[in-house]
Amino acid sequence: LMLLPVSGMLVALLLMSAASMPAISAIHDKRSIQVKGVFILVDEAALLDRIKTISERNPGRQEFIEHVYQMLNHEPYIATSSVRYSWPNDVVIEIREISPVAILNKSELLSRDCGRVPKSDSTAHIKLVNITTENKSLGENECRHIVSLLPELSTMPIDEVRVLANGDYVLAIANRYLVVSADVFMKSIKRVKKVAHRIYTGSIDAGFVDMRYTSGMAIRKVDAL
Repeated sequence: LMLLPVSGMLVALLLMSAASMPAISAIHDKRSIQVKGVFILVDEAALLDRIKTISERNPGRQEFIEHVYQMLNHEPYIATSSVRYSWPNDVVIEIREISPVAILNKSELLSRDCGRVPKSDSTAHIKLVNITTENKSLGENECRHIVSLLPELSTMPIDEVRVLANGDYVLAIANRYLVVSADVFMKSIKRVKKVAHRIYTGSIDAGFVDMRYTSGMAIRKVDAL
């Protein structure tokens, strides 16, 4: 058995270490990418493909993170995101989508903070209140008032909420209409809800109910507004 001097052993170890370095480096260069989140509006497969395309350019870690963040920040349906590495070279990306609360003018999704993004076909199976505006614009204060009432509105049998140019509201209920003033709509939502259910169930047999009064309401036997 031949013994190597200490210096010879060190050289041998260094040579063995150098020989193994390319394999370790290759493993570290190959990123394993995992995307987490509940995906309703975002196309998960398409998003992962775009992230992999960034990775294939083989940027450094920090550059990769910056490019992914930049891409995610331009996704209209993503509210928040995080990108982190875990050993040895795994990338974990966590996504939280926006939470739409209504459809505005049939073309935009309205979020709880009154943010607006283009409507997605992915929301077809989600129960959302439809809001249309007569003058095609919705002021910030008006928007926040409506959004604050959406928990109540979403439990009502309402097909559509129309915001008229004069500030009044029309609630479409199974081809019947309930008209309320802004003041009544904002301050007496429980009363509005009760009348809406009576219209829906037929206990108020009318095509047009007008609640723009301090007391009582006007009823007309019409089937269109």
